[in-house]
Amino acid sequence: MPLQVLSSSLQASASTADNLQHNDIDAKQKSINLNFEQQNLGNVGFKEFISTLQEHVSVNDLTFNINDNHLSDEQFLQIGDKLSRFTQTRNLKLYLKHNNITSNGIKQFIEKISSLYALQELEIDLTNLHLQNSGITEISSSIQLLKSLTSLTINLENNQITEQGAQQLFKSIGSLTNLVHLSIQLAKNTIRSAGMENLSNSWSNLLKLESLRLDVINNNIGDEGIISLANAISQFKNLTRVDLYLRYNSIQNLGGEILAKQISKIENIKTVNLYTGRNKIDEKGARNISSYLGSSNSLTNLIIYLNDESIELLKQEIAHKKSLYMSLQVYKQHVAPHLQYMPLQSLWDLYY
Repeated sequence: MPLQVLSSSLQASASTADNLQHNDIDAKQKSINLNFEQQNLGNVGFKEFISTLQEHVSVNDLTFNINDNHLSDEQFLQIGDKLSRFTQTRNLKLYLKHNNITSNGIKQFIEKISSLYALQELEIDLTNLHLQNSGITEISSSIQLLKSLTSLTINLENNQITEQGAQQLFKSIGSLTNLVHLSIQLAKNTIRSAGMENLSNSWSNLLKLESLRLDVINNNIGDEGIISLANAISQFKNLTRVDLYLRYNSIQNLGGEILAKQISKIENIKTVNLYTGRNKIDEKGARNISSYLGSSNSLTNLIIYLNDESIELLKQEIAHKKSLYMSLQVYKQHVAPHLQYMPLQSLWDLYY
């Protein structure tokens, strides 16, 4: 649809409008994108933001970015009150990081939007809000109210979450039985292997799931955690895509091999993006991972970080697959201490 660009104050006072970024509203008012990131809204700017929301309660798709504005619980509840009137909204994207909202404020905010009976897709960014386990417990009780969701993306990076909080979160998400697409970012927390316990039970009812993206970088989940994840994934018979970000987790051969084996057994899997660098997988483990993934009868697109020794075997494993397109990104195990990744040594695009 054609877009017209309006000032974010929507004809408000010039002095305030000068401090706000532009926002996009489509010609038929069915989609609105409000960007107020790092605007130091203050009382006047916040009132204009609320006023803007009030004028567009009939939109189908709403995105707003209020990152880095130091907004309080009270202000978030005002936003929640307005959002609860968006009864026609199907797709909601909320970028809320770096504000002064507490876990209780987030809980009440999510409870407000749980009344949106038409809501099908929710993306919410809660990065760096220091929520801790207590906050995740409160948020989890609200998330499970969102029964109509078919797509959930939630970013909880760097929130001091441990195993107890992770278990609560996974259990609440598991109650959303209409989910088709699920993306969870938990990087830079401390969920450990215990946080992944009972994941199969928690997610046993996500039978409609077609895509899963899970980022648990730097959580020390180890082999036990990765095996729990592998067993949970094996339940998703309709899964066509999986993206797993597993760097810095002390994963050894056994965990990596079981994960690859379980993924390879999923009958409908088409795309696998597997990032396993900075773990404890040696040459033997890399070869076995390659072998399992290469044995999949349905896989058509694979991106995997492995060491050099696995390359030839992986190429051999997939050589007979006429439909397979593969980008093999080679991760170097021995790099200078100040470098996290070396440039890719080899990148093959194989067409048959």
